[in-house]
Amino acid sequence: MKKEKRNKRTKEKKKKATIEKLKKMKKENKVTHHPDGSKTIELGEETSFYIDEQVKQFKETFGREPEKGDPLFFDPDHTDKPIPLSESKITSVVLNLLKKAGTSEEIIYAYEQTGMLVTELNKDQWSKEDIQEWKDAIDSYRLMKTEMK
Repeated sequence: MKKEKRNKRTKEKKKKATIEKLKKMKKENKVTHHPDGSKTIELGEETSFYIDEQVKQFKETFGREPEKGDPLFFDPDHTDKPIPLSESKITSVVLNLLKKAGTSEEIIYAYEQTGMLVTELNKDQWSKEDIQEWKDAIDSYRLMKTEMK
């Protein structure tokens, strides 16, 4: 019992640290909207680090620098030429990460149903309709679980 509580506290601390890290990264990135509708994003130090790591992985995999049109996030199963990650592979990776992180079943279900991952950090980036779809999926999961009891 004590071990379970300790594990839960550890997971909560890690989750809180991750949220704080994401908030910091979001604040570091500066978005400039231009009159023509385009935008420029200045990346903060930490985001730049992760992009640099992706570029390094690209070079290691393909033996060259990424060129215009190359996907920076590529399918690692195709080492002969850079191919973008498929939607199904991205979904599979995200689901595995969510499960490893101990994410609640209702969040995983909502992600599977909507293809969205709505969080406190990004909820302002979704439309009202998207947020409602997300909430409906959560409610649907809860109803389904209640009916199974």
